[in-house]
Amino acid sequence: MNRSHIENFMVFDYANIFLIAVTLLIDLIIIAGTVYWFTFTGLTPFSIDGLFINLLIFLNLSVLLYHYILFFQKKEYLRKTQ
Repeated sequence: MNRSHIENFMVFDYANIFLIAVTLLIDLIIIAGTVYWFTFTGLTPFSIDGLFINLLIFLNLSVLLYHYILFFQKKEYLRKTQ
């Protein structure tokens, strides 16, 4: 079931965009800190794992934000997951 563009944007849509953007900013800071930490400790399994997980989170949130922006520009419908 798709949401049509006839429906108004809900408060939850704006809240989701805000939360995704804030989480992306926090995740970028964590990624930068992890890369900076490499200069002191070198590559350790824990730091590589932490960087990989944060990159996956960043990629996932970036795709969500991209689709929300397309939805707000009325280029794509958001699909309801079942």
